[in-house]
Amino acid sequence: MKKLIVIMTVIALLLPSSLYLTAADTDPVVYLDAKGVDLTVKDFVIPVKTVDEIKDTGIFGFSLVVTFDPDVVKVTDVKGASEDSIEGIKEIDNTEGTLTYWFTFGNKAFESSSDKTLANISFSRKTIGVAEIAISDDSEFYGADGEDGMSHPITVDLENSDHPGWVELAIGKVSKPSIEASTITSSSPITVRLTTSDEDAELYYTFSSSGTPDKLYEGSFKVSQAVTTVRAVAKINGVYSAVAVRTFYVNSNTSNSNNNTPVGIPSETSAVISASAGFSDITGHWAAQYVTALSDKGIVSGYEDGTFKPDNPITRAEAAKLIVAALGLSPTSEPHLTFADSGAIADWAKGYIQTAVDKGILRGYEDNSFGADRYVTRNEFVVMAARAFAFEPGGDELPFADKDAIQSWAVPSITAVVARGIVSGYEDNTFRPENPVTRAEASKMLIGCLQQ
Repeated sequence: MKKLIVIMTVIALLLPSSLYLTAADTDPVVYLDAKGVDLTVKDFVIPVKTVDEIKDTGIFGFSLVVTFDPDVVKVTDVKGASEDSIEGIKEIDNTEGTLTYWFTFGNKAFESSSDKTLANISFSRKTIGVAEIAISDDSEFYGADGEDGMSHPITVDLENSDHPGWVELAIGKVSKPSIEASTITSSSPITVRLTTSDEDAELYYTFSSSGTPDKLYEGSFKVSQAVTTVRAVAKINGVYSAVAVRTFYVNSNTSNSNNNTPVGIPSETSAVISASAGFSDITGHWAAQYVTALSDKGIVSGYEDGTFKPDNPITRAEAAKLIVAALGLSPTSEPHLTFADSGAIADWAKGYIQTAVDKGILRGYEDNSFGADRYVTRNEFVVMAARAFAFEPGGDELPFADKDAIQSWAVPSITAVVARGIVSGYEDNTFRPENPVTRAEASKMLIGCLQQ
C-alpha cells in the first residue's frame, strides 16, 4: 500500500490550492448503486457512487476492493469515472471473487464531476443465482487537506442505511411456469400439470391466495374444490420466476367426499398454507422462529421471489403496516394525511399510516414531513412499539455502553421494552439507537410485545 500513498501524496502536491478541502462534518458515503440495473441480461454494469458530488466528499483517489460471488458472476472490467485520471493497479480474480483497483481523479474531474460516480464495474453472468457484491472494508480512500497540501486517508461510510456498500442480487431470469389442464371446468376432479421451459428449474405451487408457492411439484395433482386457484413459481439457485396463476372450477354436485380440500393436500394442513414455509432464506437464521410466528399470524409476508430478506432494513411506511397489523387493526379506508410530503407516500401505505397516526403511534418530524421511505431507526421503532402496546417506562437507567447516544425522547420507551425483556441490545452491550431496524429485529420486537 506504500506505493499508493506515495502516488496520492505526489498528486496532492500537484493539485491547485483551490481544490484542497477541509474535513467534512460527516464521512462521505460510498455505495453500490444497482437500482435500475437490468440483471436479467448476461452483461451488466454496477456503478460505485458517492451520495454527494465528488468535489464535496474530499475523495480524489482510492484503492477499491470489491468481493463478489464467483460461482454466479465474473468481473470483466472496472473503470474510473473520469478520463482525466491516473489509473493504477487493476487486479481481477474471478476464482476467488475479488477485485482491487487503484484510481486517482484528474483536476478537471475533481472540480466538475457531478454524476456522483466513482467507478463502473462490468459483470458477466456465469449462471442464474443470487450473488452478494460488496465493497470491502479493505478499500482505502484518500483526500487532500488544506493545512499542508498532502494526501491523507479519509474514512468513508459503507454501511449507510439508505445507500449500503453491499447488495444481494438475483442474477438472471427464470421463466414463469405454465399451469396446464385439459379443461378448467369439470364435474369431476381436474388433473393439473405444471411445466417449465427452464430445464434446471424446480417448480412449486400452492392453493393459497397469498405467500410464496411452497409445495414442491413432483407430478400432476388433482383439484376437486368448487373453485380452486393454483399459483406456481419456478426456481433456479434461489432465483424465482414471476408467479403464474390459474383458476379451476368443479361442479358442486360432484360426489367427491373431499370437496372442501384440493386433492393432494393433507386435511390437517388445509387449503391455506402458511406463508412462512415458503421463505427460502430464514432457515438457520437467528430470527426464524419470530418470523415464522408473525407469518403464521398473517402479520408479515415475504417477497415474490420466495425470500423474507430478514436482514433488510424497513422503512417508516413498512413499520406502520407491521405495527397496525400486529395490533389487529385495519388500515383506514379513506386516509386524510396532512403531512407536507403526503403526496409522496405510496397509496398502499396511507391507510396504515393514518391508522397509526390516529392511534397516537406515529408522528411526523418537526418540518411536518413523514418520511415514509426513510429507514426507521431502532430509537423510532421502539418508541412506536411502546406507544402501540401502551408500555409504561421501566426506569431511568439503561444498561447499554452507548446509552449517552440515545436521544432523550426515546429513553422512556427503551427503558420500557428493556424492563420487559423485549430488547437486550447487541453482544458488545450497545443499543445502536440510530441503526436502521431490520426485518428480523422488527419481528423479534413485535413477538416480544405480543407476548406481554
